[in-house]
Amino acid sequence: MPKRDRQGPTNSLVTRVHQTMVRYDLIQSGEHIVIGVSGGPDSTCLAAVLHECMEEWDLTLHLAHLNYGTRGKESEADEQFVRCLAQHLNLEVSIERVTSDDLANSDHGSFQVRARTARYRYFERVAQQRGAHKIATGHTADDQAETVLMWALRGAGLTGLGGIPAQRAHQIIRPLISVTRTDVLTYLDAKHLTFQTDSTNENPVYLRNRIRHDLIPLLQTYNPQIRRSLSHLAEIVSEDEKVLNTVTKHAFHDILVPRQDAEEGQSCHISRSRFLDLPRGLQRRCIREAVTHIKGDTRRLTFLHIEKVIAFIAASPKPSAAYECAGVTVNHHHDVIAMTKVSMMVHLPRWEAQCLSVPDEIQMHSIGCRIRTWREPPVADDDSATHGGPVACDPMVAHFDEDTFGLPLTVRPWRAGDVFCPSGMGGKKKKLQDYFVDTKVPKGVRSQIPLIVAPEGILWIPGYRQDDRFRCRSTTQHTCSVQIVR
Repeated sequence: MPKRDRQGPTNSLVTRVHQTMVRYDLIQSGEHIVIGVSGGPDSTCLAAVLHECMEEWDLTLHLAHLNYGTRGKESEADEQFVRCLAQHLNLEVSIERVTSDDLANSDHGSFQVRARTARYRYFERVAQQRGAHKIATGHTADDQAETVLMWALRGAGLTGLGGIPAQRAHQIIRPLISVTRTDVLTYLDAKHLTFQTDSTNENPVYLRNRIRHDLIPLLQTYNPQIRRSLSHLAEIVSEDEKVLNTVTKHAFHDILVPRQDAEEGQSCHISRSRFLDLPRGLQRRCIREAVTHIKGDTRRLTFLHIEKVIAFIAASPKPSAAYECAGVTVNHHHDVIAMTKVSMMVHLPRWEAQCLSVPDEIQMHSIGCRIRTWREPPVADDDSATHGGPVACDPMVAHFDEDTFGLPLTVRPWRAGDVFCPSGMGGKKKKLQDYFVDTKVPKGVRSQIPLIVAPEGILWIPGYRQDDRFRCRSTTQHTCSVQIVR
């Protein structure tokens, strides 16, 4: 990379920007850079500094300005200033105007969020039109400190505390991220460069302004170098976050349950047991990873949502239950947790029927469970506590009168036309589909219930009901027991 010894206040700043570009690998020699310029001190400084680097880095520079028109004459003055700056630096400039109506019709969020989205989309469009490699913005160490505090006040995790990255998506770069606004103003003064002032930066209605004008000065009474300290914190956290992201992706891959029929990016299915084996911190991160996988972002996903999802997964399996948050529905059945976009039908993996002897043990990898059978002394099941449903002590264990059915047993998914006699209904038959509807079992979950079936009929719907014809009674002589192990 180009190197040059520099002295003096302006050269000192240029040297530090040069070091930042090398350290974070922001710019390569010969690249074409679009510089986002608002007319304020930071972006004006950025344009001037990169202009100084043009020759030794063999750069092609292009200025871009988006006029929101929301501040009347101020907005017009900003646009004119950028035109003059481009002329002063002998650089080409692209300028576009948007209206408040344009922003109102764009993505949801506050005006600041909509304006930022429009701004970056415009910069990306200019970069594409010009064949530029990078987009440079004028974020400084002061912006970094303010951002870290904003996220800390909102109770953010490491991603938020990592602040503004020096480079995002290999295209957006922040060459001034290591210099303070005081450094910027000193540079502009030494270069006799003017800049525009945005009056909205003084408006206390905006949280960032209150942090800048009230909170940071207060914190400086505890630490005069608070901006630099917060900037260092962001850098440390950001690097640690990269490591943890790698760990998270490996963990997420390990808990995924293979699927054949779900649309890519629309849902994901994870092993409940493997998820619960993870440390709490990785559980939270894997939930975020799953939501990102499903909907592309984690907007509206809060810490409370994540905690409730974890609690939902950890609770005893209740197949008919579901939890919804941030546009994602979570269903769980046995050892399979299905996370799906809201309004989409859950599709869990297909699986084949298997024979089951007594005693026996088989592994059902596709639905994430193990099934055991054994014989034991007679277990009477005549008490009223169990007539209404599965054995009360464990819904994943059932006992049957072996003399009432033949072998071998079969483990299979439900089929159209299946009927059984639910315990507690006096031996009356009921279509299995009607039973699922009455008990509100989600459609996508139904196919994942491993029915225990004898030649004479369905013995058991694990987690729900046994068939009254095959349950143990006081007259039972031979007991067959079945357990679903997650």
